Amino acid sequence: MELLVVMAVTTVVIATVYVSYSGQQESRLSQKQVVEMQQNIRGVLYVMTMEIRMAGYDPYQSYDAGITSAGDGSNGSPLTFSFVEDDDGEDNDNDLTVDEEGELKTISFQLYDAYSDGDNDIGRKVGNGNYQAIAENIEDFQLTYMDEDGESTSDIDEIKAIKIEITSKVDDDTIDYTLENATRSVSTIVKCRNMNL
Repeated sequence: MELLVVMAVTTVVIATVYVSYSGQQESRLSQKQVVEMQQNIRGVLYVMTMEIRMAGYDPYQSYDAGITSAGDGSNGSPLTFSFVEDDDGEDNDNDLTVDEEGELKTISFQLYDAYSDGDNDIGRKVGNGNYQAIAENIEDFQLTYMDEDGESTSDIDEIKAIKIEITSKVDDDTIDYTLENATRSVSTIVKCRNMNL
């Protein structure tokens, strides 16, 4: 009889420890996914901000640098812009000459499914290359263009700033997230300091 009581108490203790461990493990995995999601959108915002600020940069004022496509960022509607990059040690315009005067570097950003996994990613393309994913598991990506008064514009010649809005989601659907932990949204306005000067 005493052996049965000891076995029952031991079983209850082991079950309690297992439930506690399992809950802690799920919480740890959940927090890891949230941190990765936040780092994902921070990283893409940093890259996009630095490069968009260069749009239209032309120290010679004689090359055709600027925004060439002001899409909303959805698949097939990219933001495309160029700037003079003639001292980076690369052949940015694919003419087999490295670092020639006025060499334009063209960059595009748009939403697409990089890995055919059903999750959208933000892609970055340089020149005539292919899109490369710079942020994964993107739920929403919007680009809005503003004039010097901060009003929305669709005229490329009036663009002075670009508003970037990104909503990212967690990568793992097997963990039960609360709605506020499953997505993160960020928004920033990047001033195109070299445009239409």
